[in-house]
Amino acid sequence: MCENMNTREQIILESLRSFVNEGYEKTSISLIADKCGMTKGAIYHHFHAKKDLLEAAIDLFYQDHENWLMKKLAQVQDFRGILSLYFNYHTYTSETGIFSGGDANVYRLLIDAVRNFPDLKKSLVQRYRDYFSKIKLMIEETISQGTLKKEIDPEIITLELVALFEGFIVMDIMLGEGFIAQEKKEAALDSLWERIRA
Repeated sequence: MCENMNTREQIILESLRSFVNEGYEKTSISLIADKCGMTKGAIYHHFHAKKDLLEAAIDLFYQDHENWLMKKLAQVQDFRGILSLYFNYHTYTSETGIFSGGDANVYRLLIDAVRNFPDLKKSLVQRYRDYFSKIKLMIEETISQGTLKKEIDPEIITLELVALFEGFIVMDIMLGEGFIAQEKKEAALDSLWERIRA
């Protein structure tokens, strides 16, 4: 991801890494400037405030995560594989190498951003609406292909999937990654799969 980056992109990437690894409060413009090998003035040339960096960093995370996910989805042959991919969310950080600290740190950052900057919540709400729509569409297509039961409600199954997925992430944040073994997460997914498959 670092190849062919312009100065602004480099600043955003280093901001994302710092915000995720150190937290928003502990990340200073000076820290970001040092990591970029720039002066604070160079950072302020591109961004007026630390909050602007946060917003750009969150955008970068979502864009990069979606690009990664789309590449992965193109390799999956069936809907069960798609579900498994969603539930193995932790592979994004290990495969992309954008930052250390795991996906739980990303969600901590997002929760803090929404709590401290209500205007950022609007963009996150829209992202989640888009996310729900994409999953619902996949479920509808899979029903029409005969892989899932015709009588299931795509909206309810979407809600159930997202709640399960996000619930595991929140538990990882609160209780530590690994508190729920990956095998247990897969078993929960298998249980859902058995209820909805044709």
